[in-house]
Amino acid sequence: MTDMDLKEQGNRLFCARKYDEAVGCYSKAIVSISACSQTRLHTILADVSDSITHDTVIVCKGDD
Repeated sequence: MTDMDLKEQGNRLFCARKYDEAVGCYSKAIVSISACSQTRLHTILADVSDSITHDTVIVCKGDD
């Protein structure tokens, strides 16, 4: 899985309230990013931060 795949899987798990598993995916994504990919790292960390900051109002796209 790529770092972005792991991020997306983490997002899905977070929306499913599987927080420990989501953190695991986010952690693996961060570890897989090379040192020269600061933009990708920022993208992943921003998603994690947004999820934590807005933990009481989570909108998960695709959930009908």
